Amino acid sequence: MTIVIASDLSEVPSKDDIVNQMPRSALRELSDDELLRRLSALLSQSRRIEWELVAHIGEVEERRLFAREACDSMFVYCTEVLHLSEHEAYLRIAAARAAREHPVLLAMLGDGRLHLSGIAKLAPHLTPANRDVLLERATHKSKRQIEVLVADLAPRPDVPALIRKLPDRGPTTAAVSSATPSGDELGSDPVSTTLSDSLLSLGPLTTPSVPGRPSGLVEPLGSSRFKVQFTASAAFCDKIERLKALMVSSVPDGDLARILETAVTEALERREARHVSRRSRRRGRHWRTRAAPPRAPATFRRRCGGTPIHRTMASAALSAPAGGAAAPTVTSSSITSWRGRAGAILHPATSA
Repeated sequence: MTIVIASDLSEVPSKDDIVNQMPRSALRELSDDELLRRLSALLSQSRRIEWELVAHIGEVEERRLFAREACDSMFVYCTEVLHLSEHEAYLRIAAARAAREHPVLLAMLGDGRLHLSGIAKLAPHLTPANRDVLLERATHKSKRQIEVLVADLAPRPDVPALIRKLPDRGPTTAAVSSATPSGDELGSDPVSTTLSDSLLSLGPLTTPSVPGRPSGLVEPLGSSRFKVQFTASAAFCDKIERLKALMVSSVPDGDLARILETAVTEALERREARHVSRRSRRRGRHWRTRAAPPRAPATFRRRCGGTPIHRTMASAALSAPAGGAAAPTVTSSSITSWRGRAGAILHPATSA
């Protein structure tokens, strides 16, 4: 079965053709090696189409063809005519504008060395002088790794520690308002004279949040500094104030970062020690179960008494062979004979 990528828009298969072309049952019939091979081939095709799509978006924007559809900017054209999401439109427009000055970005996007998110992060900091070194360092890096790379290249100052009460509003309204950039922020000036002005017209990219799910932000400010932001409950804020009062001697300035780092470090040490202790006890039980020597029945040990001489006589009675000679040690092979001799001691009349 072969999947063909259409070279002409008129040859694009319909939804029914796509469903009939590769049913899920056909995928289940593929071997593991064949499935992985097809996945790799499809990814290569997807990357080739991606860089061609970015190149087309850049050319359409440069010719201002979006005005034919009565769109104010390329961003509006991508979202309202091409029906891309805000995030998809932002990344592709940013990559297309950066590729005008740095065409190598399209080649790296096509062969998988860079992804759209990485290009959007690197584009404002790329110059002809640092392009080769910076792109080499960013090759095959994740978005988080590229963010750290950019923060190391252009470090930002520390952010102040802040705890403030958020306004009460519905989660759906908050998510929509924070996730949808305006048309003025994205593409209000579609054709700029310089790359920096073009990228600034895109505006900041915000990450949509899921309603009802707690969200957090970890943003690098430098090579070893991060901005951490999250939404906490009133009980958590009260615990922070209590922790500040308890740590006033060690952290007199009440630095929130130091207080939280100390508390997290102590909690992590306790949990790691507890985890190691549980694993040690589990290994100890496993070792005793397999390697411990056999013991006499509990009833026999109680009947033999608690004094040292009685315990010695009981051990000798269990360990001694039938002839009466004392055995120096007790082995696992003698446990069967133990049961008979233990019965003779516990029930002498029956044994006689």
